[in-house]
Amino acid sequence: PAIESGLMAARAVIAADGDYSAASLQAYGNSLARRFGSDKAESGLLPAGLRNRIGGWLLGRRWFTRHVVLDGWFLHSRQAPV
Repeated sequence: PAIESGLMAARAVIAADGDYSAASLQAYGNSLARRFGSDKAESGLLPAGLRNRIGGWLLGRRWFTRHVVLDGWFLHSRQAPV
């Protein structure tokens, strides 16, 4: 993911052609969201205390941390390369 986002950043800088305003570089944010998903979590669905307890419990499970967190969220192993 770091290399892919770096390539996306390079493309956005080249496309900006010297105009490095937020509006000009918004394409980079859009491409990140398309590739890796939005960073806006649905945090209002559960109370914070319950969400923290469930999250702590899930992170204590080897299967969840290996297959969901590491392989899915961090390595994006189920997505085709760019």
